[in-house]
Amino acid sequence: MTALSIIGIAAAIVLLAWLGSKGWNLILITLLCGALVAACSGYNPIDSLTTSYLTSFGGAVTNFFLLMVVSAIFGALMSGTGAAKSIANACMKIIDHAKPEKRRFWVIMTITLIGFILGYGGINNFVIMFALVGINKEICKKADVPWHLSMLNGFASGYLIQGFLPGSPSIQNLLPIKILGTTATAGAGLGLICSAVGLVLWLIYVNYELRRCKDEGFMPTGAEIDKTMTESGDQKDAPNVILALIPSIGMLLALNVLKLSPVASMLVGIALSLILFWKRMGGLKEVLKLATSGIQNGSTATLFLAACMGFGAVVSSTIGYGAIMTAMSHLSGPVYWQWLIATAVSCAACGSGSGGLGISLNNLSAQFIAQGANPAVLHRLGTMACCTLDTLPQNSTVFNAIAVNKLEFKKAYRHIFVNCCVLTTIGAIIGTILATFGVV
Repeated sequence: MTALSIIGIAAAIVLLAWLGSKGWNLILITLLCGALVAACSGYNPIDSLTTSYLTSFGGAVTNFFLLMVVSAIFGALMSGTGAAKSIANACMKIIDHAKPEKRRFWVIMTITLIGFILGYGGINNFVIMFALVGINKEICKKADVPWHLSMLNGFASGYLIQGFLPGSPSIQNLLPIKILGTTATAGAGLGLICSAVGLVLWLIYVNYELRRCKDEGFMPTGAEIDKTMTESGDQKDAPNVILALIPSIGMLLALNVLKLSPVASMLVGIALSLILFWKRMGGLKEVLKLATSGIQNGSTATLFLAACMGFGAVVSSTIGYGAIMTAMSHLSGPVYWQWLIATAVSCAACGSGSGGLGISLNNLSAQFIAQGANPAVLHRLGTMACCTLDTLPQNSTVFNAIAVNKLEFKKAYRHIFVNCCVLTTIGAIIGTILATFGVV
């Protein structure tokens, strides 16, 4: 039964990815795949779905709904007031100085850099997705860059910020501190070297994609996002760029200086947008229209997150998952390779980087330290490893990023897979090799 349970988990993950690429509804997919996992583990599928799945689903809605909704409303206001267009215009004035053949390259660099600055400043990935989609859309549209290439900016959050760069405020980088007694800059040498390697590989991939898509324009992949984010305020002249930046700056200051919660910080940004751009929005009717659009997008994102977490809860309740975790604690070979493999597999099994890393830290780190492993190395390799297989299609962030950007799964996931699975795995392997030779 244990073997069948493991086979069921693997088959469900493959099925989830395949059905997702066919455009099936994510909630339906996770229900079907959750039932498959339960049946293969000898459990009653209905019982598993009404207990493990729905309990985790409800918890995710409780914990994330408000954050998702206020973030989406903020993103809608940034687009609908013309603020996103103004910021995009300012960026394009700089990009326009580049040689014509390099403009597309600098568009990708610009949208990635903006996301990196916000992420390294402590902004939640979900907030960034909603806050920047309007800006990214305007920049890509003005430069006629294929919209699906905007997903290349996932390198910043999926590689650098989450676990490779030392000092990152990501949950993955902060999670090991208490358990290992390390700091956010632990394993700085490893992190910096592997970040540099990843950056070089990413630039190679970006240039490959730009050559591959040289005859494509913003349309047709940008058609849906253009339709979705063309609101009344978007038709007017863009406001002064300084005014356009104030809501975002206010949100950043509230989060990082005043230390307000992410929800409260987003409300500060929303309030500033309403104060500065009320007239541009055309009154209460248009404001409510923008808010409704944001609520709809935020609700969808919350349900996607909850569905993936529900599926993960069913998986983690099975005997197959328990057997996988037990096997990870009995790996043989050099300690750092054991740590890399165990953490990566844990993240793949539960569909979460932070979740898989937490399992490894709680269950395996003590035994590896007892074998002589350096806690600082375990910290950095752990954060690298949790960024490898966590972004397989069972990860809710994957579906949310694709949904927020209004892209087809098969068009967008290629970039996510390369940025957040292939390049991160290469970086983590290089880091493990260096750690084996004593680099910290």
